[in-house]
Amino acid sequence: MMIRCARLTLVLAGSLLAACSSSASSDTDSDAPVADNMPTLHLEQTIFMTSSGQPQEEMAYRKMLADCQAAGEPITPVPPSEIGRIGRKKVAQTVEAHRWSRRVDAWKVDVSRPCQFVLKQTSEQEITTSEGKSYKVDLATGQGDVQDVGSPQPNGPVDDGDLDAVAAGAGWKREGKSQAAGQACDVWVAPAGDRYCVWSGGTQWGYSRSGINALDGDGESSGGAIVLQATPPAANFGWNVQTDTFTVGKAADESTFAIPANAKITASN
Repeated sequence: MMIRCARLTLVLAGSLLAACSSSASSDTDSDAPVADNMPTLHLEQTIFMTSSGQPQEEMAYRKMLADCQAAGEPITPVPPSEIGRIGRKKVAQTVEAHRWSRRVDAWKVDVSRPCQFVLKQTSEQEITTSEGKSYKVDLATGQGDVQDVGSPQPNGPVDDGDLDAVAAGAGWKREGKSQAAGQACDVWVAPAGDRYCVWSGGTQWGYSRSGINALDGDGESSGGAIVLQATPPAANFGWNVQTDTFTVGKAADESTFAIPANAKITASN
């Protein structure tokens, strides 16, 4: 069974950190140079919190808007074309054996002025280079920092062991196999009823097929697995995760790894 790492700050980063898993799977040569055969992974997802089966922040906005209308207050609404962005997060990531890039765009409604609603976007880019430099840039301000984190090392194969026995002990159930974004995944049901479709094609590069601990508190994959789809039960709160694009082995867009031209980078310890 896989020995999980502590929660990684970046989804997919588990494939870049060494010694996060135990022995190699039986059909993989543990002496093989994983860095040489790991394909480029590119993942784009839309993530949002739901409540009673509805997008939580969007429904909260609609309720506030209705209250303002009922009270006859002057209103500045979110443009109708933008309502579908409220509370959403778009995550785009490209991972290779010795470098990765991650961009997160998120939208929230500013309600600091009663009934004057403004949709605000935040955008952040994170890049770790093959030379071991880690950049983090606020794309709105251009401000960023860089740290020397050492050259990223690829993870070895993961042996998931008896997944069903482990899952049953934790109250999880595997319901079979499916596909999401054209990739094979294992379907898991959590004790609370959340359904995860976890990528099953990456064990040789360090990605578990297990649903347990596969999502972190922000609705993003925790690093040791890739959740291609997550659907919470209608009666509960939960993260909805939809994969818009997931490619394995397609050449990376080099602009993904480029530091923004206007970035003002400060070195940090």
